[in-house]
Amino acid sequence: MPGPEGKYINKVHKALNMNQATLKDNLHYDPLTGIFTWLKGQRKGKIAGTKHISGRYQICLNQTIYLSHRLAWLYMTNNFVPEIDHKDHNQGNNKWNNLRSVTHKENQKNQSLKQTNTSGIMGVSWSNIRQKWCAQIQHENKAYNLGRFNDFFEACCARKSALNHFGFHKNHG
Repeated sequence: MPGPEGKYINKVHKALNMNQATLKDNLHYDPLTGIFTWLKGQRKGKIAGTKHISGRYQICLNQTIYLSHRLAWLYMTNNFVPEIDHKDHNQGNNKWNNLRSVTHKENQKNQSLKQTNTSGIMGVSWSNIRQKWCAQIQHENKAYNLGRFNDFFEACCARKSALNHFGFHKNHG
């Protein structure tokens, strides 16, 4: 299921029409704050972009909407990449040290805890039927049952051990 950025991924090819020179001619990016400001016209000096419902910032430039983290990457590297991860999970934090180029597989290893999670730990849930804590993990499209536990802490330890084993990012979940 595509995330909030899904509808923009198809526009990556369109984004290739943007180049670093055009970007730097119109916008200034501050890598320490992650903020873009306009360099020309009536908006000169003003912060560029608006916040999308997903929490990401977007900027309309030359009648095309770009996600700010993609423009930051282009600004700093002169390159567009298919996926950019926000290390701290804050989609609005476009500071350069918070962005990293990743594969889709790597990006899946640094997900935020879902709002529907009730245990507070991704991959750990309570089974009313068995009256035990269940730990599980999904890796490379395969689900692994890590066991059922009487103790919540033991279930969390099993999950953490699996995260380490499969090389998940330290902020995952």
